[in-house]
Amino acid sequence: MNLYFLVEGRRTERKVYPAWLAHLVPKLKRVDYFKDLDDCCYMLFSGEGYPSLLDKHLPNAIKDYQRCQKLHRLVVCLDVDDSNAAQRVQQVQERALKYGLPIDELRVIPQDCCIETWFLGNNKAVSPNPQSTELARFMSFYNVRVDDPELMQMPIDFSVRSLFHSRYFHLVSQDKNFNYTKRHPRHVVDRVFLDELIARRAKSNHLDTFGNFLALCTEISSACP
Repeated sequence: MNLYFLVEGRRTERKVYPAWLAHLVPKLKRVDYFKDLDDCCYMLFSGEGYPSLLDKHLPNAIKDYQRCQKLHRLVVCLDVDDSNAAQRVQQVQERALKYGLPIDELRVIPQDCCIETWFLGNNKAVSPNPQSTELARFMSFYNVRVDDPELMQMPIDFSVRSLFHSRYFHLVSQDKNFNYTKRHPRHVVDRVFLDELIARRAKSNHLDTFGNFLALCTEISSACP
């Protein structure tokens, strides 16, 4: 199976997804050019944010996908933001059908509400007794160690849910002294960090949209024995 990944983020997702795929599907090889596609390969491109991903990059990705006879799945990874996962998936599916891509060749990975939301599922990264008063306030509002990060809303002093989730994880990383940034995601690409998210998903059934990514990795692994 060969895959074409279109991810929303300009920075973080372009580093995190390749690292996580290397951990979970080690036989899957990343290539940069269509001519280099063999068996069990993938290509990854950025949709340069939302709505650019849907309005501009998805149609172009579908054209590339359709021209290449060696691709089997188009995977679109994007934030849910203040919508919901089902609506985001439907948006992508409707656009894909409009441009002639069969739904069975499309996989949509919604990040509810953003990729930092997933990162907040790592209980070992989130201190139960934070040093930062701002982080303590956030945890008082919603304790991601106990409750599903994907269900977290935002306090009234934030106007965008994803900004609150992102700020929350930035504070978590500062509290643990690894200082995550979108350009330098640092420890989140490590296998031990990923394993904590997988364990959280398995134990609590939290992180539902992260589970979609894990299911995709299982599908790829089955096709790349």
